[in-house]
Amino acid sequence: MLLLLGVCEILAHVYSVRSATLKENATAREASDLRAESDARIGEAQRGAAEANAKTEGLKLEVEEQRQKTARFQQEADQARLALDKQVRAQGPRWRLLGEAAPSLQERLRSFSGQQAELVMCGPRNRIDPELNGVFQALMRILNEASPNSAGWKVRVHWDERCFSGPSIDVSVDLRAGAKTRDAADVLGKELAKIIPFSPSGAFHFKTEGVPIADPEFMGKDSVMAIVASHPDSVVIGVYPH
Repeated sequence: MLLLLGVCEILAHVYSVRSATLKENATAREASDLRAESDARIGEAQRGAAEANAKTEGLKLEVEEQRQKTARFQQEADQARLALDKQVRAQGPRWRLLGEAAPSLQERLRSFSGQQAELVMCGPRNRIDPELNGVFQALMRILNEASPNSAGWKVRVHWDERCFSGPSIDVSVDLRAGAKTRDAADVLGKELAKIIPFSPSGAFHFKTEGVPIADPEFMGKDSVMAIVASHPDSVVIGVYPH
């Protein structure tokens, strides 16, 4: 009997040790799996961080490249502007350029003979500006039907006393104007752009109905926008100080 009890105790101890060993092995495998998973996540995070850093560096390079391009384009534009300014100064005032181009411009515009035009001069009527006055006289000789060999247009003159500056000479027309008036504005705008540096490349077509800026109370009754709104069948020419 004692021998049997001894054998049972030995077997129980063996099973107990084996069970503990199995548990330890399971715990060790679980810990190993957790470490492996953790290492995998850390590796993935590190790869993601490396990719993000690479993208950030790439973006920085792109931004710097664009900045350099912008600076280069700005420098080229400034140089071109200075060269053009020197050319303008060498050619002389705008009235001289208009006088030289007058014969061809008159001929080009005679197909719109009888067209109503509004000449809006920037500044008060008594302003002392020989260059601006020269431009006024040159345009009247080219356009006004009362001038010999002119384009035969009917020209009314306005003085915008609130005006200080603008884009040299511009041409505007209301979208409500008829097709012939809009065509006349387009031709005049394109021709003036060929003659006068810094002028817009064509006529502005404005929708003035219900637009606050075209209200006479907003910028004055003699502003270009107010004249465009109040004279929808006219070609409006704005002349600004050089």
